[in-house]
Amino acid sequence: MLVAVPAFQDRVAPAFDFCQRLTLWRIDERGCTLIARRRCAPLGAGEKASKLQEMGAELLLCGAIGRPLEEELMARGIGIRSGLSGKVVEVVAALACGALDEVRYQMPGANRL
Repeated sequence: MLVAVPAFQDRVAPAFDFCQRLTLWRIDERGCTLIARRRCAPLGAGEKASKLQEMGAELLLCGAIGRPLEEELMARGIGIRSGLSGKVVEVVAALACGALDEVRYQMPGANRL
């Protein structure tokens, strides 16, 4: 599976819509491998979605995401897991081992009442 993660320094970017750097990871039975780093700003919702599709991304892990961009990605068949926080490498590893639902990977205030 190819997973895209917007990054700010070494952490998941808090808002995908405004991120400037995107990382692409391959997750398979051998583990997690960083396969690309790309600049992605300033791009509109359609351009960002198109870029992810061209890269072959199947899933986006991110902090916050605006509705227009979310809808563009979903229309292109790219899954979205938002409300995430933490170091990019740790979040990707958590996805690979099924631990992404742990509180430590949740953005403060995300998915809470």
